[in-house]
Amino acid sequence: MAWLDACGFLSDPRDQSADTRTVYSQPSLQLVGGRGAAETLDLPALQGKGVRLVGRVLSASGREVALSPDLPRQVAEAENRRGRLLDRIDAHIAASGVAAPEEGDRRPTPRLPGSPDRLDLKQAGIATVIWATGFRRAYPWLNVPVTDAQGEIVNRGGVTATPGLFTLGLPFMRHRASTFIDGVGRDAEALAPEIAGYLEKTAAKAA
Repeated sequence: MAWLDACGFLSDPRDQSADTRTVYSQPSLQLVGGRGAAETLDLPALQGKGVRLVGRVLSASGREVALSPDLPRQVAEAENRRGRLLDRIDAHIAASGVAAPEEGDRRPTPRLPGSPDRLDLKQAGIATVIWATGFRRAYPWLNVPVTDAQGEIVNRGGVTATPGLFTLGLPFMRHRASTFIDGVGRDAEALAPEIAGYLEKTAAKAA
C-alpha cells in the first residue's frame, strides 16, 4: 500500500465520463507481500501450496457446482493489471531515485491446466465449503430518486441531483482511494465547500 500511495496510484482521479458499472466492477488486487519473496502470496504461490484454481461459482445443486468458464481470461486480465502496476512502481522508483530493494524476477504466471465447467464436491474430496460472497450496496431506506438501474447512487464527486444530498465513501467516487480511510478524508475536504455552499443558499432563502 505504501508503494501504491507513493507512485500516485491511489490518487488517480476518476474519469467522470466513465460508466458507473465499469468503475464499480474493477477487481481488487490479488497480491499480498510480506518481508521476503518467500512470503508473497499470489495465485502461483497458492498453486504451489496445492490450491486448484477454477472459475467462480455460478450455481449449486446438490453436491455439484457450476463454474464459470472464463478463468483463463480473468487470470490474464489480473496478470496484465499486476504487470502494469509493478511497471508504474518501478518507474516511480527510477524517477524519484528513492532507495528500494531489488525486485528480482517477476512472479511467474499461474499455470492453468484446464478449468472445468462443473465440479462434483464429493468426487473432488471437498468436505467443507466457505462462501466468501462479499456484499452488495443496497439503499431500500433511501426514498429519494437518485439511484440508477443497478441501484447505485448517481453522483458527481459526491454531489447528487437532489439538493442537499451528498455521498462519501463510494468506490472511485473522486479518486481510486475514495473507499479507503485515508482517501475518504481527502474527498470530504473537497466536498465540504459544496455542502457549505448549499447551506448558505438555503439559509439565504429562509431569511
